[in-house]
Formats: sequence, C-alpha cells, structure tokens
Amino acid sequence: MNKIIIDPVLERVCLPPTEDEFNLLESQILRDGCQDALKVWDRNGELVLLDGHNRLKICKKHDTPYDTSTIEIDSIDEAIIWIVDNQKGRRNVATKEQQDYISGKRYEAEKNINRERDKNGLFKSVAPGTDNMHLDENSRTPHQSKTILRRAREEGVSHFKIGQNEKFAQGVDAVREVSPELAEKILKPDPTAPTLTKKAVSALPKLKAANPMKFVETVKAIDEALETKDKKIVEAVVRDHISPNEPTHEEKMIAKKHHLLPEHVQYANENNIPYDNMRTIEQIDAINARKASATCSTAWDGFYGCNCGIKFEMFGSEHAPVCCPHCGKSDGLKRAR
Repeated sequence: MNKIIIDPVLERVCLPPTEDEFNLLESQILRDGCQDALKVWDRNGELVLLDGHNRLKICKKHDTPYDTSTIEIDSIDEAIIWIVDNQKGRRNVATKEQQDYISGKRYEAEKNINRERDKNGLFKSVAPGTDNMHLDENSRTPHQSKTILRRAREEGVSHFKIGQNEKFAQGVDAVREVSPELAEKILKPDPTAPTLTKKAVSALPKLKAANPMKFVETVKAIDEALETKDKKIVEAVVRDHISPNEPTHEEKMIAKKHHLLPEHVQYANENNIPYDNMRTIEQIDAINARKASATCSTAWDGFYGCNCGIKFEMFGSEHAPVCCPHCGKSDGLKRAR
C-alpha cells in the first residue's frame, strides 16, 4: 500500500471533530474496524488524503487496517472544493470564524479554477461548480463576478460577504505562516476573551506585502495582546499596528453626539479644537432647525445615571421634570455620556 500524504493546505479546510466525536469514532473503529474507506487523490503517484484524517490517525495509533478509495481530482483547488462540499453536513459544529474561513477558501479555489484556460480561451477544468465560458484575453472580471454571485446564491449570503470571507481566509493563512497558534485562536476564539475582528485579520495580507518585517512584529504583538484578555489592549495594538487611523469607539460616540464624522473628532482632538467649532454652517442651521421644532419626545439630552443604579435616556423638555424615573430624586443624577 502506498504511503498516504497529508497536505497541510487541504487539512486546513477540514473541520476538526469535537472531543466527544473523536472518542466515539475511536471506540467504533476499535469495535468494528475501519468500515469506511479513506478518500484519496492520486497526485502523480502520491496518495493525498481528502477525507478520513481522523480515521487514519486512529488506525495508525491502533495498527488497524483500512482501505482507500481514489477520487478523480486534477488540482489542489479542485481538492479544496471537493473537501468543503463533502463536509457540508458538519457546518453546524464549526465556529462562525471556521465557516467564514472555509467559505473564503472555497470561493478562492473556484475562482482560481475559472482562471485556468487553454489556448482557445476555454477553461480546462470541469470541477464541481465551474462552467466553460469563453472570455476575451484581457477580461476576467465578468467570470469572476459570475463566480462570486453563484457562491453567494448557494450559501444564502450577499456577494459582499463572500468577498469578505476570501480576504479573511487569506489573512488567517498569512498569520499561520508566522504563528499557527494565533491562527487557531482566530478560528476558534475564546468566548470569554476579546477577539480579533474580521476586518483586522483581513488587513494583514496587505501589511505583509508592504512590509514583511512589520507584519511579523504585528502578529507577535497581537498574540501577546490576546494573552492579556484585555479588550482595550487588543484594540490599541490593532489600531497602532494595523489601522493607525481607525477611530476609537469613544471617538465614534462623540462624533454621533456632535453630528460630526469620526475623522473630524480625531482632527479636533489632535489640534485642541472644541467639537462645536468643527460644524459647518449647514450643520448648525440644520441643528437649530431641529431644536426649534423639537417636541417633548424628540429633544434628546443624552444618557444619565442615578445613585440608585439606574441608567436612562433624558429628553429635555419644559414639561418633563429633571429627575430619576425610578427613585424620583434629582440630586443623584450624573451624565453617563
């Protein structure tokens, strides 16, 4: 029997089992043997494993014999598509990050297949989900657009979401080259700790292409920040290393309160300019017009907190008393934000 090769590129798109699933599979193999044949791809004489990574691991551990079944595959991209489509029934056990990663890899693989054409302009592959279509030599956009729209329709999401998933998958793969541990944290985040946003992960390949050394430093800094489990530290590291001009949550809230854009708030903070001075004449006229027509229910005055522990919204009006709606007192009020 030829030695079975495990390709790390293919292994990454395989959904790992839960501990209970693995233990159940191991007990079944010990009791009944390996009933299902391992699915392999004959790549120039090498048997590359497509399905059965856990069964192979268990069989090797206990010296259990197993059979193989060859699947007709022509490329690594077709192999990715086959694996992703073959495990559709296990999506419910994957995290949202794992699902987005697999979706991105599936789209990227299909797009790569659709780009491979013969001398007549016809696509060489007849892999699942592809179609032979003639394109002008200098034009690829129409077919790529068709691919992303098809993926969006089949997955029940927008084409924008599919594009985001592809960038996210590329970001995870870039991180994996430096820190496989961090890549696993991104795909299987700790629900009790802060996580790296999808936007931040998607920005990493661009940083890697522009400055490889800074990219390595950024990955290490992010890993250290996540270890602290402090959301503010993680946000600060991301802002400093990946998105230095990204507005903070506080700046966004201030911008909303003062009817400004977040970048206007940043400029005001950098130059010690009062926020109200950043408004245009048109904004001031519009605000004054709203105030003139404001009623008891529209003149919003912000969030307040009371010593009794209640937080509430205040609507300024000559008809409404300035007091806590819970305890009725006014001396313990303090603006929350």
